[in-house]
Amino acid sequence: MKITINKDILINKFITPVSKVTEKCVISLYPDHIQSLVSSVDGNPILYAHITTPCDLDGKSEVCLNIPNLNRLNRILNCLPSNDITLDVNSNNIEYISPNMRFKYHLLEDGVIEKAPVRLEKIKELQFNSDFVIDKDKVSEIMKGTTFATDSNKIYFYTKDGNVYAELTDKELANTDSVSYFITDEFSGEDIKTPILIDLEIFKMFYGLKQDIITKINTKTRVIMFKFEDSDYKLQYIVAPLKK
Repeated sequence: MKITINKDILINKFITPVSKVTEKCVISLYPDHIQSLVSSVDGNPILYAHITTPCDLDGKSEVCLNIPNLNRLNRILNCLPSNDITLDVNSNNIEYISPNMRFKYHLLEDGVIEKAPVRLEKIKELQFNSDFVIDKDKVSEIMKGTTFATDSNKIYFYTKDGNVYAELTDKELANTDSVSYFITDEFSGEDIKTPILIDLEIFKMFYGLKQDIITKINTKTRVIMFKFEDSDYKLQYIVAPLKK
């Protein structure tokens, strides 16, 4: 079995984002795409990662790869000299062979790695009634602000006067430094009258993606989806809000 793929997309739009959520995971191969559904130890966030790429599965409809250490796999893939690569998928390992370099990365047996506690169908059924886009430059601005608002590990999203804002602070603590950012004046759906707060560590996961974030919110359940997508990949982060 073989995977033919662009190395940069595999690393930057799949393995690296997934590795920020969990160290090990199950990656599912299909004839026309690769996907993984993972969650952090506490179940927040949940990430669905998808890459469109051909996979020669020898007639099988699905093949699962049990990856024991995503960071180790990432390091060896970064060493490959070419950008368009072909990986051989064997019974217990992933192998790369070329005139200049070769490696073999061993896999775990089925059932060793626990899958995320949610089915993909449930994610597809989620409903949202407010959405907007966070420009990639705004993400950089917010990350710079974290060096100032060091007393908090929270980020609040809210709307006011037709605009969307993000604020770094902790509203539960007195005399806490804060910094607010205008996000956009273009959003659809219901206003976010009561600020929705999430763990700033989750938002930091998006920094290296360098792409606009499609943001969808259910103002009733206060669940947020942060979505990145292009013609050849998709990342969907499902984030539960903090209560305080």
